[in-house]
Amino acid sequence: MHNLQHYPRQKVPCPVDAFPDIMKDAIVTLHEDTHLPVEMISSTILAAAALTCQGFIDVLSPYGNVPEPCSLYFLTLADSSEGKSTLYHRIMSPFESFADEMKAEYQEKQKDYIKHLTRWKVKESALKSALRKAIRDGDSDEEAFFSEQLDAHQDNRSGIHGLKQPGKFNLIYEDVAFRALMDGLRDQPSAAVFSSEAITFFKGRLKSHLGLLNKAWGGEVYSYHRADEDDTELKARLTLMLLVQPGTFDNYLRNNGKEAGDSGFLSRFLFTRTHSTQGTREGNLNYDKSNAALNKFHNRVSELLQEQKDWFRDTRKPRYQGNWQRRPSLSFRKNRKNTSSAQKTLPCGHIYAAMSVKLAVRLSELPRYYRLWKSIM
Repeated sequence: MHNLQHYPRQKVPCPVDAFPDIMKDAIVTLHEDTHLPVEMISSTILAAAALTCQGFIDVLSPYGNVPEPCSLYFLTLADSSEGKSTLYHRIMSPFESFADEMKAEYQEKQKDYIKHLTRWKVKESALKSALRKAIRDGDSDEEAFFSEQLDAHQDNRSGIHGLKQPGKFNLIYEDVAFRALMDGLRDQPSAAVFSSEAITFFKGRLKSHLGLLNKAWGGEVYSYHRADEDDTELKARLTLMLLVQPGTFDNYLRNNGKEAGDSGFLSRFLFTRTHSTQGTREGNLNYDKSNAALNKFHNRVSELLQEQKDWFRDTRKPRYQGNWQRRPSLSFRKNRKNTSSAQKTLPCGHIYAAMSVKLAVRLSELPRYYRLWKSIM
């Protein structure tokens, strides 16, 4: 049995200095202005960067020469009233604005699609009517002509401008069912499940579909076959950021921990147990420093989201690839495969160290992404 309330919080500080300046400044000033836990701020900033880039960025890491997505899975344990929702909305505001922009664009495209489809159906109806008349009249020449015209009209539907139904650009999901997520990822195969109150995830059904969640983390093809549904081949990229209270996650481990661990789902996460700052926060109405730092971060995020929109419109565009030859500057002291070393060095990475090495944070992942953000952000 796992009771997270009994795990001592890690005393090693979060490695904020390892972040590129544009992210580091946002983390430091947010912490100074709000006194919210720095680990929670860092994880949310890094999750935002992952989602911003994963649609068109591949990584060639030192651990293999196969391109991989820069997706990340985060689980941050924070007590009630720790400021999870407040922090989420401050950092994620560019995504909310971008979602509104894409929704408006989709609605306009949908209107045009309906107009073109209506005209196409009118012509199809006219050709069918003419064909029926030719058959009734026994006119074989007319029947052959309108049969050929109808076949050509139906065959050419996919090639007619305006007759391709526009896809929805759903970038962030919160409380989402498995089927809805599958449908959304077909239209926009780069997305995230972000929840500032992840009790909806841990009590929902999506958590049971570990095949999809594991495959999407690595950008692999997920095959879904059911007797009463069409077969689905989905190659998606997914970032997860789950902010949840320890008790909720404790219950999840009790009921689902073995399956989630054996499947490798938990080993894909970067875990953080926050140091609570409740009772030590001072009132502050001046957010000038964090607003200025966040504006710079948000502007860069918005620029990259526009690039992701271009890739969404044309999935044939090649993805950028980050590659580095030397070891990342962020290290984990001594042998990174050693569980106790992970406990000593990774901020609050103690949660799964007692379970097994494979359930500890995937140590090879964190440093490679820090170098990626330094080259992009």
